[in-house]
Amino acid sequence: MKCAYWEQIATVLERVIKSLESDTCSSNRGVCLTHFDSANVPAISLKDYLARIDMYSGYSDSCFVLAFAYIDRLLQNNPGFILTKYNSHRIVLSAVVLAINYSEDNYFDNAVFARIGGISLPELNLLEIYTLLLLRHELYVDSELYFLYTQELQLQNMKKEV
Repeated sequence: MKCAYWEQIATVLERVIKSLESDTCSSNRGVCLTHFDSANVPAISLKDYLARIDMYSGYSDSCFVLAFAYIDRLLQNNPGFILTKYNSHRIVLSAVVLAINYSEDNYFDNAVFARIGGISLPELNLLEIYTLLLLRHELYVDSELYFLYTQELQLQNMKKEV
C-alpha cells in the first residue's frame, strides 16, 4: 500500500493539537494569537486540507516530508508557539509552499497555492515570510534527518493499518 505522507502528517499534527487543547493559548483566544491564527476553526479537517493540497498541487511525497520537518523545526525553535485548530491549516500551507519552492525545479506561483489553500495571495505571502523567520531561514534538511521523518511517518502508516 502506498504511504501517503500527508495522511500521516495530518494524524500526527491532529494528535499534537488534541494534546494541547487544554492549554491556555488554545482555550483562551485572546492570549496567544499569531499571524497564523484564523478567526474561526476552519470547516475542513486538517486531513482533508492536506489531501486538497496534494490533489491540486500534484507534488511528490518528499515535499510533504520536508513540510513536516519544517513544522517540527518551527515548533522546536519557538517553544512558545503552540499548534492549534486555529493556526494549523495556515502553518501547513506555508510549510508545504516553502518545501515545494525549496525542493522542486518547477512549481506554481503563490497565487495558485493561495487558491488551493483558500486564503488571499497577500496573506500567503506574509505567512511564508513569517514561517521563514520562525525557521530562522533554515530550510535545508540533511538526508539522515529526512530519513528519520520518513520512518516516523511510515510508522504512523503501519499503526493506522493495524
